[in-house]
Amino acid sequence: MKIILITDEHFGCHSDSLEFLKHQKRFFEEQFFPFLENNNIKDIIDLGDTFDSRKSVNYNTLHKSKEMFFDRIENEGYHLKIIVGNHSTFHKEHNEVNSPNLLFSSYKNIEIIEEPTTLRYGLCKFLLVPWINKNNEEDILKSIEETDAKYLLGHFEIVGMALHKNWQFHKGLEHSLLDKFKQVWSGHYHLKLKKDNFRYLGTPYQLDWSDVNHDKGFHVFDTDTEKLSFIKNPLHIYHIIEYTDSIDVDSFEYVNYKNSYIRVILNDSIEGYNKFDLFIKRLEEVVYELKVNENFFNCIKVADDNTNTSNKVAHSETTIETIKKRCDEIEIVDKDKLFKFMNSAYMKSKELINI
Repeated sequence: MKIILITDEHFGCHSDSLEFLKHQKRFFEEQFFPFLENNNIKDIIDLGDTFDSRKSVNYNTLHKSKEMFFDRIENEGYHLKIIVGNHSTFHKEHNEVNSPNLLFSSYKNIEIIEEPTTLRYGLCKFLLVPWINKNNEEDILKSIEETDAKYLLGHFEIVGMALHKNWQFHKGLEHSLLDKFKQVWSGHYHLKLKKDNFRYLGTPYQLDWSDVNHDKGFHVFDTDTEKLSFIKNPLHIYHIIEYTDSIDVDSFEYVNYKNSYIRVILNDSIEGYNKFDLFIKRLEEVVYELKVNENFFNCIKVADDNTNTSNKVAHSETTIETIKKRCDEIEIVDKDKLFKFMNSAYMKSKELINI
């Protein structure tokens, strides 16, 4: 038999953005469910962070996510296991109040994994564990040590796991605890990453600019062959276009960038400014947001999907985007007020520098 692995859907991301809900809906309607139907697959495991916010769920986000995903699970005879991730829990010290349980415990085809759970699919045995915190850490570590399951699934931070050259986890599970398993699959980190028997599976679609140049999608596991396969999602919401004078603005396929976020990069000087202006205006007619970065050299190296070697290039965040992202991560303040204050301070500092 075959089972689907998907993780970090983050319904309600970007402050319950309507644009991203449309992007997510398109993925489920055009990619995810057609694949399940065409391959007669009924079993799905969600490895955590189904919703984006730990504190609340927007009514419209809930309605749309039910419509595009959860109600289809229930009504079309699929079976979904949802592992509680860190974005699923209201409290940091325990998982007792979590959004999947509060929202979907009444669905007969959806099971919430709030404690270590052993499952068997075909001839393969799996141990599923929720987000680890100080309240459940002892029980989960005991389950990991005592299980005879070949596969471990969860929402993990792994001590010393190098996500890229400037970032690694300093707490979480020791990698040595995972050596007994044939494979360990995890949500939490949004890019695909593999080290030994451990894999971060990555998000099914782009969620921010750091996802540019990285493959997105979901995985299917065949319990007969014990082979894990990646199903690539071809739908993108973020694009980088490097503009040169050689671009034919009349034949350019603008429709390919409809309903997306665009950064146009000018690495070289251009001669046809009227032509460039026409190109930008035509793009603006179809996209959600467009930015032009003149003389763009501010790129960063990011980790390859399957190794820890840096060999791909992604666009770095702007200062304003970084400020907004950091404000969103703080949970004890009014985020909008904090962002307005930080943004104002940043703009004033730029004015002082230019004096």
